[in-house]
Formats: sequence, structure tokens, C-alpha cells
Amino acid sequence: PEEAAIHSESQKSMARITEVSSDDEEEEAQQHQRRKQAQPRGDFNDILKKASELKAAQMKDKRRTWEATPDFMRNTMSYDKDETYIEMRKTATVEEKIAFAEPVKREGNEFYAQGKYVQAMSKYTEAVAIFRYWNRETVGREQNLVCFKDDEKSDGDDRQKAQKFICSVLLNAAACTIKVRAPASPREVVWMCTEVLELDALCVKAYYRRAVAYVAMDSSTTLELAVKDLTRAAQLAPGDKDVRVTLKKYHAEYSVQNAKDKETYGGMFASNEGLYSKKEQEEMRKAPPSQDGRASNTVSDAEMKARAKIMGIDLVCDSRRRVSFSM
Repeated sequence: PEEAAIHSESQKSMARITEVSSDDEEEEAQQHQRRKQAQPRGDFNDILKKASELKAAQMKDKRRTWEATPDFMRNTMSYDKDETYIEMRKTATVEEKIAFAEPVKREGNEFYAQGKYVQAMSKYTEAVAIFRYWNRETVGREQNLVCFKDDEKSDGDDRQKAQKFICSVLLNAAACTIKVRAPASPREVVWMCTEVLELDALCVKAYYRRAVAYVAMDSSTTLELAVKDLTRAAQLAPGDKDVRVTLKKYHAEYSVQNAKDKETYGGMFASNEGLYSKKEQEEMRKAPPSQDGRASNTVSDAEMKARAKIMGIDLVCDSRRRVSFSM
């Protein structure tokens, strides 16, 4: 009986201990849950670090875009305080903007014809800034540089008119930049012509001038890109003699260079498709698009010489290397 009593008491004690332990565990679990709900998700320092990294990446992208932009486009920022531009950008119609900027572009063309390329580029900046421009934008305590493309706010005919005007300014600026022959000129011309082709994929002048810039970069890769652009230009304008002559010249140079590269590197960088991909070959086989009322790109030799003479270029001296840019 005594042993039974002791055993019974022991069992009761263990039951009380288990009950208290269970209550403690439940209370601890509830406290943990309350602490978890009271604390923000994730470590605060980690959140700050990720936010900082995201901000740095965004600023890096903006900086990369800014640095890739030619000076003549960066200089549009000089009009961010101009009251005339501020008002016209807000209230003027597309036609009113073009009417305002067209005479400015013509002034640039006149400077170009006189060989005053710096003044011409200044006018092209002034003209394009009515539609596309860089501006300072203040957000909180920070001041950011933002590229605005107001032409994309329009629709239908207005958008086409605005972008046609922008293309004409960019093409003129590209021709002018080629003349300057600064170290950064080829890269800037490629940028300008690529912008044009994003708006008008059938622009022969853009393909041709970008090809000239690629050749000036003087590498096997850019020479290949030049041949591709010239081939596309020839397909779009089969009657353009300058395009055909230039294509023939640089395709021959590319063939020689390609043979040297194969001899040096073997098949290390060889492509199964060759110079053109299957898709590009199919595009080139297509008939040139109809002009649909657009001005022909074919220019007679006499007219070409007359235009060149105005620009101070003598085509008679060396007709093999002639390069002409009409406005």
C-alpha cells in the first residue's frame, strides 16, 4: 500500500510538471508570434542595402544612356529654361512646332553648305529640341536627367509628321558630324542613323550614312556591319549609283579581310549562315517597296556634282571615293 501511494503521488507530480511545461511552451509560442508580427519583414539593413543597389543600377542605366547620346542631343538641355520652348512643348500643335523649327533647320543647312559645321550642329540641336530633348527633373531632393520624346505623345498623322521632321534633322546632323571627323564622330553618326531607322526602317540615307560611319571605325566587325547596311540600301534603292559603287568597294574589302581572318583564326568564329542570316537573305530577296509618292533616291551624276559643288566637294577629282549627302 505504501509503495502504491508513493507511485500514485509520483504520477500526479509528473502530470503537474507536464501541464506546467505545456503551458510554458504555449506561452513562449504566443510571445514569439507576437514578436514576429511586431517586427517588419526582413532585416532592415538588408532592405536598405537592396534599395541602395536598385537605385545605383537605375542611375547606372541613366548614366549609360546619357553617355551614349551625341553632344548635339545633350545640348538640347540648354533649352530647359527657355520660355518659348517650355510654352510650345506644352501647348503648341505638331504643325505649329514644325513651323517653328523648320526655319531653324534651314539655317543649319545653310551653315552646312558654307562648311560651318559647328554652327550647323547648333541649329540642328535647336530644331530637334522642340520634339526631343534632355531635361532636368527634380524628384524630392534629387535632380535627374531625363530624355523626353514628345513626338511619341501624338497619334496618327501628327505622329508621322513629327517623326518625319525628326528624321530629317537627325540625317542632316549625321552628315554634318561625318564632316567634322572628330574621334567620336563615327559612334555618334551610328547613334543618329539608328534612331532614324527605328522611326523609318526604309530610310536609304540612314543605312548609307551609318555604313560610312562603320567603315570609319576601322575593324573587321564594323566593316561587316557596313556591308550589311549598304546591301540593304542597295536593295531599297537599286538605282542609286553611289550606293552600288560603295557597296562593291567595301564588299570586296570585306571578302579580303574575311579570308585573312579565316586564315588566321580558322573556323573559331565562323558562322554557319555566312555574312547574312537566313532571315536577312529572305528580306534581301524581296522586291524593293514601292515609293508610294515618296521622292526617288536616284540622283543623276550631273545633279550629284551640282549638289557637291555647293558643299565645296569636287567629285571630278576622285569619283571613286565620293560621298554625297543631300539635305
